[in-house]
Amino acid sequence: MAHTLFSRSSASRPARPRLVAVNPSGHVETIISTKESNGFSPAIRSRVERAKQHYSELGAEDVCKHSLRVLRAAVQGKLLDPNADESDMLSMELADQILYHSLTSEGHLPNEGHFSSRFHDAFQLQRTLNDLDSAKGERSSSYVELLNDPSNDLTNLLIAFYTRIADSMTIHDRETLKASATKMPGIFPVHGSWAEVQQNMAAPMLNIYCPVADWGGQTRAYREMRDNAVYYLQPDRFRGVARHVRSRMEALEKANKFLMGLISRMATRLGLRVITAPDYRVVSRAFDSIGPGTVAVALKPFKGVGGLLRKSDKKSVPVDNVHDWSGLTVITADEKQMYDAVNFLHSEGVGRVASEMNLRSIRLCEVEDHAANPKPVTNYQSVHIDTETSAEEMVPVECIVRTLKMHKKADEGEASHDRYKESPLVNGERKRFEQRLAEITSS
Repeated sequence: MAHTLFSRSSASRPARPRLVAVNPSGHVETIISTKESNGFSPAIRSRVERAKQHYSELGAEDVCKHSLRVLRAAVQGKLLDPNADESDMLSMELADQILYHSLTSEGHLPNEGHFSSRFHDAFQLQRTLNDLDSAKGERSSSYVELLNDPSNDLTNLLIAFYTRIADSMTIHDRETLKASATKMPGIFPVHGSWAEVQQNMAAPMLNIYCPVADWGGQTRAYREMRDNAVYYLQPDRFRGVARHVRSRMEALEKANKFLMGLISRMATRLGLRVITAPDYRVVSRAFDSIGPGTVAVALKPFKGVGGLLRKSDKKSVPVDNVHDWSGLTVITADEKQMYDAVNFLHSEGVGRVASEMNLRSIRLCEVEDHAANPKPVTNYQSVHIDTETSAEEMVPVECIVRTLKMHKKADEGEASHDRYKESPLVNGERKRFEQRLAEITSS
C-alpha cells in the first residue's frame, strides 16, 4: 500500500527507541515485543491451500490474493494466532471467515461440510455489517442493537468485527478496483467510484472500526486503518503531508533522541528505575513493577501521517505546529511521584537536554494539568507538557505524565478519547462485549 508510508517502508521509518543506559542512581531498561511468527501453522496452511483451490475454480485469483492479505493483517493485528492447531476451533473458524470474507453469497462458499453452523451465522452477520457500513444516518445505534440482541452469538459478532477490522487494514484503491473489475456477484467491496469508497469504506473505517480496534488494544490495526481512512477522505492532502514528513525524517530522529535523553536524565536525577516500551500494549507488562522507585514509560516514536492530518484539522494549525509529532507517557505509582516527574521535566529536564544536544530552538510552550482539573464529560486526567520549535532541526514533542490509575482510566475507561466519543460500545453493552472478549482471548 503506497499510502501507508510508515507501516511498510523500513527505509523511511524512524528507528524505534531502545534505551540501555545504566546510571549509578538510576536505571533504564526496555521491554522489547516478542517478534511475531511470519509463517502459519500446518492447520492454517491447509485452509489457505483449500481457499486457493476454491478461488481458482471461481476464476477469482485476485480476490484470493486480497483475502490472504487480510489473513496476514489479522496476524499483525493479533486477531489470529498464526500457530493455532485444529484444537483451537475459534482460530480455525476465524481463519475460514477471513479467507472467504470476500464472498457475500452462500453459493460461492466451498460446500465441503467442514464449516460449522456458527460459521454460517457469523457469515450472515458479516453481510449485516456490510449493509450497516453503507447505510445512511446514525450507524452506532444499529451496532448497539446488534450487540444487545440476545439472539446473536457474541462470538460470531466478534469474528465479524475482527474480519472487518483486518479487511480495513488492507483495502486500497488498486485492490478496490480489482475487486470491482472481477464482476462476480457478492465480491466485497464493490464500489464504482472514489466517492463511494469514501462514503462506504472510509467513513465506517474511521468512525466505527478504528474505535473498536483501539478498544481491543489493536494499536497497529487502529493506526493503519486511520491512515487508510484519512487517505481516502483527503487523498491530495494526505500525499502532501506524507511528502513533507519524508523531508522531516532527520528532525524526527533527533526528536526521538531528545526523548531518550529526557528519560535517561530523569532516571538519574530522581533515582528511578524506568521501564520503557514501544507502546501502551507492551508497557502494560510493567504495571506490576510500578512502585515508589519504579515508573513505566510508553514511547510514541511517530504520530503517523493520518494522526498529524487529523490533529492539524482539529486544532486549525499547520502540520509543523502539531505538538505531538512524537512523545512519551510516564506512568507513576501515585500523584507525588507524578508531580516529581512533572516538576523535573518542566523546570529542568527539557531545557537541560535541549542544551546538551545543542537544540536551541526547542522550548516549553504549555503545561496542562488535567490531573488537578479533569476534562469535562470524560473526566480525563493527566499532566501534558508540550514543546514547540521554530527551526527545521526538530519537531514538537509531548510528554504526558499520569498515575497508573489515571492511565487505566484514560486507556481503558470512560476517559478514553476515541472509545468514549465514537465507539458504539459505550454503556451496558460494553461490559458484555469485554466479558466475552476476555473469555475468548483466555481460552
